[in-house]
Amino acid sequence: MRDNDRDLDTLIESALRAEPMLPTPPALHERVMRRLDVQAMMDRERARFRASMAMMCVAAVAIILSGVLFVAFTNLRHVADYGAPGAKGRLDYIINNLSWYYTGYTGAYSLGLSLLLALGTLLLIIVPLRERMRRH
Repeated sequence: MRDNDRDLDTLIESALRAEPMLPTPPALHERVMRRLDVQAMMDRERARFRASMAMMCVAAVAIILSGVLFVAFTNLRHVADYGAPGAKGRLDYIINNLSWYYTGYTGAYSLGLSLLLALGTLLLIIVPLRERMRRH
């Protein structure tokens, strides 16, 4: 401390020495203890939150790593495609037939795109027309 601070402290002490000590408010101790309890609970909760977030990160990394290792060691895509013939059953049959049908006929693409273009054109005409009809 500097000398000026010491002089100020002694000046304050000498001025307050003559003053009588006032009693503290009755609820002061209770309020101080409550604030200390709240601060302790906040510190505990922060520590719990940090621990739970760390455990979540560890769990997420473990799940991702186990998934990568599972796919790497089992060659899951090959097993799904060729490992069990007919395992998909009727769904596999339908998907294959529809894919052969629609990939062989290119007119379906142009027909679908033409219908989308016609729908867009109708919307461009109907929306402004409806707004104009509401105004009049």
